[in-house]
Amino acid sequence: MASAGDPAPPHGPHPGLGCALGRRAVECADTVVARLERHGWVGTTPSAHYVQARYEHLWFATLLVARWLVSGRSADGEELGWISHAGRTAALEDLSLPNVARVYLIWRDVLVEVLHEEAARVGAPQSALDAAVTAVRRTADGGLMRMTHSFDEHHRALAAALEDERRNLREATLHDQLTGLANRVLLYDRVAHAIAQADRDAAPLSVLLIDLDGFKKINDSLGHRYGDLVLVELGARLSRAVRQADTVARLGGDEFVVVLPRTERVRAAQIAEKLLTTLSLPLCVEAENCSLWASVGIAVYPDHGSDVDALLLAADHAMYAAKREGGGLRVCPGLHGPRAHAHGAA
Repeated sequence: MASAGDPAPPHGPHPGLGCALGRRAVECADTVVARLERHGWVGTTPSAHYVQARYEHLWFATLLVARWLVSGRSADGEELGWISHAGRTAALEDLSLPNVARVYLIWRDVLVEVLHEEAARVGAPQSALDAAVTAVRRTADGGLMRMTHSFDEHHRALAAALEDERRNLREATLHDQLTGLANRVLLYDRVAHAIAQADRDAAPLSVLLIDLDGFKKINDSLGHRYGDLVLVELGARLSRAVRQADTVARLGGDEFVVVLPRTERVRAAQIAEKLLTTLSLPLCVEAENCSLWASVGIAVYPDHGSDVDALLLAADHAMYAAKREGGGLRVCPGLHGPRAHAHGAA
């Protein structure tokens, strides 16, 4: 029994109406479910887990309104968050938004009907009924907003994941899976773009085709896994040795291509010499030491070809000419001026 000095317990708008609503919480949930079944579901059918969770949330939301009528205590963030979990579950199951929104609207209508019935039965004043109806409408509106936010967050996350997947697919389509360098598809696009730029700006363009000499011996003696690691390292060396505007691509096997926009023949030969030196530096991979050399062919636009295939073919011929002479560098014949030639280090 409370003593005279104890504070009076808090009261809500109408405890009697709240108790009456609380006693009918299960009935309210059942009525909502029955009315929802008349509409059927659009799109994906909900899981048994979602259906059970939805029923529990309907029952609990009704009890929260009843408690507020009795004590004046509003739902806290944890309680509202638990109710909102139904919206997150619906989003994860990719349920149709109208299906989920209908739950809140039908729950609102059922509770308003029950409140009118119980207010008349217990003799609640109009002010208490109005306050209860307002609370129900606000609860439904708040639930709808939290649910739509859940859907929005889920679809934003899904869109971001899809964009990442598209980006990964684009990367896989345009880049060599071993070295991460441009592959043949991206190489052709870069060379075509460089040709268009060269025509527009009357600027030079050079293409280097690099073939490693001695790589087969490494593969045969140390294994393909070691050979792959060597290709990754040498591809990284090439990328570090050129400008950001240049393109390094792997054609496959141990062949690489370097596209040099705005680069004339003499400068291209100088860059090729630098790359030969870079590639010939000793390698230490997984405690194994080795060294390689390379053959490089140079083709210049438009002297050796007016399109991508012609330029690459000319560079390929020059590379094999250099390889036949012991490796090193060779410019495709047919240019005016002296032929560039240098041997790579063993």
